[in-house]
Amino acid sequence: MCRWGFSNVVKTLKSVGDDRVRAYIVWLPIFGGDFKGEARKLSDSFPDKRVSYFLDPASLSGNLWERILKTEREIAWDVYLLYGAGAQWEKEPPQPGFWMHQLDGVTKAPRLDQPEFTAKLKEMLSEIRPPVSQGQEERRPSPHVVPSQ
Repeated sequence: MCRWGFSNVVKTLKSVGDDRVRAYIVWLPIFGGDFKGEARKLSDSFPDKRVSYFLDPASLSGNLWERILKTEREIAWDVYLLYGAGAQWEKEPPQPGFWMHQLDGVTKAPRLDQPEFTAKLKEMLSEIRPPVSQGQEERRPSPHVVPSQ
């Protein structure tokens, strides 16, 4: 993801301190250059136990997201995905519950708007039952934020 997209994900995560949220940030080599160094620098700038960072030098995840999101591009990148607590991942991930992007010409989802993205994440969290005490039914998993460059 680009610096601007990353800064928006950071803003969202800072404003939603809920420990049930998990974010998976995947760095792709879209613009060439030292993408690994840049990804490391940006990732190191926001250490958060809820966030996992991944490098994808072959853009395999971008190909996967393209099959799911159908952005009509070679690969889907600069996409920001929210999955609800009940999302079941099989061989390929399901359609996200909500997604945004920063791609010119893509009309299947709105362009990234950080306040709107944050509001949607908060809405999804509000739909999850509160944690239950021991001996009761297990709580459902949390929504996942999956931005990809």
